[in-house]
Amino acid sequence: TVVVKGDELCSTTQSYSIEHGAQLTLQAQSDSGFVFQQWADGNTDNPRTLSLSADLTLVASFAPDTFFIEVLSGDDEKGTVSGGGYYTYNTEVVLTATPLENCQFISWADGNTDNPRTIVVTSDASYIADFGFSYYSVTVTSNNANMGTVYGSDEYMYNTVATISAYPNVGYEFERWSDDNVENPRNIIVTQDTTFVGYFK
Repeated sequence: TVVVKGDELCSTTQSYSIEHGAQLTLQAQSDSGFVFQQWADGNTDNPRTLSLSADLTLVASFAPDTFFIEVLSGDDEKGTVSGGGYYTYNTEVVLTATPLENCQFISWADGNTDNPRTIVVTSDASYIADFGFSYYSVTVTSNNANMGTVYGSDEYMYNTVATISAYPNVGYEFERWSDDNVENPRNIIVTQDTTFVGYFK
């Protein structure tokens, strides 16, 4: 008699009639997501061949399989990840992508944008988090729209160049920006949300 037992598995029993001295080969085959551990007498052979001389009951034990979840950062200088490791079958795992300063999480390599992201472990798997630089707002305004117009307001990627410019109307001239810089047009390196006021006279 062969008895199958496992965590959260129904026990099943199969019986065979074998002549005295005959050999019987048994093989324990696990369902998807589970692995054979051992027979109740400690034997781990699978398949296992027995020479029978008396009635015998064998118990085959199974357990959830273990899988490796690999979690990688697409760029270590822009972000880090957590949640990787070995987990048993059907375990829920939370993967987290943490961007570094002036960076942002974009998506996982498979297109998923959840962060943190919950997965159910059914096999070995690899997840890559893509990061990019953050975007910041550059806002440009005129102190008096009747005197002149300014340009350059937009969203810019961190550490890129934004060009702002001021165009006076007839009868007026550009005087300065709100930080007293007088360049026009003017190139700035974007590192944060910034507002510039163009002063005309």
